[in-house]
Amino acid sequence: MRVVDSQNRAVADVQVTVITRSPFYGQYSGATDASGTLIINNVLAGSISINAFDPIDRLGGSINSSLLANESIQVEVNLEPSGAILGVVYQADGVTPATTIDLTIIPTGQRLTTGTDGRLRFNILPLVNHKYRITSVDRNAV
Repeated sequence: MRVVDSQNRAVADVQVTVITRSPFYGQYSGATDASGTLIINNVLAGSISINAFDPIDRLGGSINSSLLANESIQVEVNLEPSGAILGVVYQADGVTPATTIDLTIIPTGQRLTTGTDGRLRFNILPLVNHKYRITSVDRNAV
């Protein structure tokens, strides 16, 4: 199998789990190599679910298929698309950039601190079925 991102680029070090459900249960796991490929041998025939999770970017993907006895299949799993949120944090006057503001984006838990220009950028946020909220802590009490 091969794991690719939303721009069809191979993704290395993705954790992959293959589960067979019928007629017998089996579970297999491994990680993709530098080419985004993982080969799993001797998988039980039947319905299979393949789940992929990139622990670095925290993106996932899955696919269902079936496998016949002595069959070999090639499957491509697409990780979910992602985006970024960027902006500027201003002080109460609405003009002066707010510096060293600690920000956390919910639900991912990513954290960052604004620089001297008040800018922020949260990268690699899953686009599907997510609502985001940013919380802040002003270490300067401004």
